[in-house]
Amino acid sequence: SARYTPGVVWAKLAPQALATAEQAAEWDGHRIVGQLTGNPAWVRLSVPVGREESVVAALRRTPGVVSAEPEYFVTVAETPDDPSFSLQWNMTTIRAPEAWDIFTGTPGLVIAVLDTGVDLNHPDLRENLWRNLGEIPDNGVDDDLNGYVDDIWGWNVIKGDANPQDDHGHGTHVAGIIGAMGNNGVGVAGVAWRCKIMPVKVLNYAGSGTYAGVAEGVYYAAKRFARVINMSLAGTEYSQLLQDAIREAAERYDAVIVAAAGNCAQGGPGCGGVNPIMYPAAMEHVISVAATDSGDQRAAFSGYNQFVDLAAPGVGVYSTALGGSYVYKTGTSMATPLVAGLAGLVGWMRPGWNDEQVEAHLKATAVKVGDIPYDENGRNDYYGYGRIDAAAALQGLLTPPHLAASESGWVIHAAPGEAVQASLTLMNTGNESIDWAAQIPPDASWLRIQPANGALAPGAHVVLKLVGTETLAPGLYRGRFSITSTHPLWDGQAPQVDVYMLIAASSCRLPLVYVRRLR
Repeated sequence: SARYTPGVVWAKLAPQALATAEQAAEWDGHRIVGQLTGNPAWVRLSVPVGREESVVAALRRTPGVVSAEPEYFVTVAETPDDPSFSLQWNMTTIRAPEAWDIFTGTPGLVIAVLDTGVDLNHPDLRENLWRNLGEIPDNGVDDDLNGYVDDIWGWNVIKGDANPQDDHGHGTHVAGIIGAMGNNGVGVAGVAWRCKIMPVKVLNYAGSGTYAGVAEGVYYAAKRFARVINMSLAGTEYSQLLQDAIREAAERYDAVIVAAAGNCAQGGPGCGGVNPIMYPAAMEHVISVAATDSGDQRAAFSGYNQFVDLAAPGVGVYSTALGGSYVYKTGTSMATPLVAGLAGLVGWMRPGWNDEQVEAHLKATAVKVGDIPYDENGRNDYYGYGRIDAAAALQGLLTPPHLAASESGWVIHAAPGEAVQASLTLMNTGNESIDWAAQIPPDASWLRIQPANGALAPGAHVVLKLVGTETLAPGLYRGRFSITSTHPLWDGQAPQVDVYMLIAASSCRLPLVYVRRLR
C-alpha cells in the first residue's frame, strides 16, 4: 500500500533560502503549494507523481535545504476487539480509584487529543471540553490573533477549519479514557476526569492522516499550552518534520507527549513487516506506550522494541463512542490515553517538572508485570519500565501542605464595562488540610478575587476568579497577588500570579479576553 501522498513532498529551508522561495513561490523548480503554519520553514512542494523519492534525495543534496521527506501517512493504532471484559477493568488494574482519592484533575489541566476529532456533544465529554476564551464564537474573525479563525473548541487540521467533530469514533473513545466526566451518574470516568480535553483533528473519517498534519496539530496544542499531547496513532517512517514539532512542544512549551507503540508485533496491513519501528513513538521527547491485557501480560499485537517506555491496559477497553454511546475497543491506542491522563495528573501536581521529569516519575512508580525478565535498569522491550500504577504515581507526590496554582499569570484585553472571564485553579497537593487566603498588595487594590479565602482538604481544589472588572475605567492595570496560609506545617511556597489587563477605549477593537499561561 502507498506510504505517502503522491505528487507532493516537504522541504525545510534555511532562512535565506526560505525568503527566496517565498518570493518566487517555488523552490528548485517545484511550486510551493503549502507551508506548515506552526513552522513556516517547512514548505510543501508539488512534484511529478512517481518521482517523490528521487526529488527528496535531490533536495537533500541542495544547498539551503535543511531536510526533506515525502508526505508520509499515519493511522490510528486500533485493532478489532472482543467485548468480553467487565466495564473499565483497565482503571481497576492501574489502581485509578485509589489515585482519585488524591486527585481527579482540574479545569486548569489541558490534555490535547490529536486524533479523528472528538464528539463535541457527548454527554460524558462536553462538560470537560477545552474552550478558547480568547475567541468570539462564529464571527469569522481571528480574535486572539493566533492564526486560527473561530477555534473555540480546537482545530480541524484535515479541513483547515474550527470544527474538530469526530467522524470516525476513534478520537472520541480515546478522549473518554483520558477525561470522561467522573462522578456525574453518566457512563464512564476518565483517568483525569476533571481535566479539559482539547480536540485537534489530524486524522480523517477513515482514521488516516499525514505526518505534516500531525505536526500541525502538535504546534497548535503546544502553543495553546496543553500540558499533555496524546497521539494514539502510528506510522512506519521517520519524519524530521514531526520530530521538529515534538521537540519544540517539549522543550519550549513543557508539553508531555505520549504516543502508541503500534499494533504491528505480528505484522498486518500497513505494518510493512513484523514488529517495525513505529513513529512518533520512537522519537525523542515521546513516551511510547505498549498494551497489556487483563492478566497483566503483553497483548499479542503490541509492538515491542527498544523505544517502548511504559505499558498500560489496551485490550477490551470500554469508553465513549459517537452519538452519546459507549463501546469496547482494543489497541495501543487505548493504552496510550491512560498514560496521558496520568501524566497530566502528575504534571499538574508538579507544575515545575518538564516532560523528562514526568516520564521518569511514571517509570519509577510502574509495576513490573509479565514473565519477560527486566534488565539491570528495570526495563525490557515488551513493557518498557513496567505497567503504570496511578495510585503509586500520585502517592509518591504527596507532601506536607502545599498550595499550587494552575496559572502564573493573566494577560487580558477587555472593553469598558465588560466582565472578564479569567480564572485559575488552586490545589492542596499535600496530605493535610490547609487554610488559604489571597493576599493583594495596596498598589493593586483594583484586583478583586473570589473567593478570597477558604480551606482545602488533601488533593482538593478551588477555582478563583477575577471579578469587578466592569467597573474599571479604560487604562493599563498591572498587579500581583499571592496565596498564603497560616497552617503551621505549610511549606511557605506562596503561589504568585501576575495580572496585566488593558481596558481599551470603546472605539478600539480588541479581543473579548485573552488568558494565557505564563511559563
